[in-house]
Amino acid sequence: MLPNFDNLFLDFSLESKVWLYLSDRKFDETESDFIQHSLNRFTKNDWKTHGKSLHASGQLLFNQLIVMIVDEDVNSASGCSIDSSVHMIKKLGSELKADFFNRLFILVLNDEKIHRVHISELKSYEKWKMVNPLTSSLFDFRNNLILKVEDSILLN
Repeated sequence: MLPNFDNLFLDFSLESKVWLYLSDRKFDETESDFIQHSLNRFTKNDWKTHGKSLHASGQLLFNQLIVMIVDEDVNSASGCSIDSSVHMIKKLGSELKADFFNRLFILVLNDEKIHRVHISELKSYEKWKMVNPLTSSLFDFRNNLILKVEDSILLN
């Protein structure tokens, strides 16, 4: 059974900007706790735009996928603030010896299994579901984060 993500980011507008970062490996419990703590600290204390705090949050899903969100109805993320979030993810990757930036891999799942697969292998998982790497807003996150592989534009 797939989790229901509707209870995440409840105090964010549906137009909030979302970024997804898929790791090249799954994290153990200690690493996952470290990542979640780092995301909480960064989004609550350090992520700013032009000196102003962002209404932001981050969540680790499936022990492998980082979701970061900014409610741009409060303050828009600037280029510099987006760069700082990328820097933070790169630093996490360096500390944990993980790569969050290979966009040729997709997370596929069924009721029991989760796999990270190369985009060229999607055809082999046509009856599975996948995490939509094109998710870019909270509305997308709530409605299109998990898609059937066979319905994805990435399959064709």
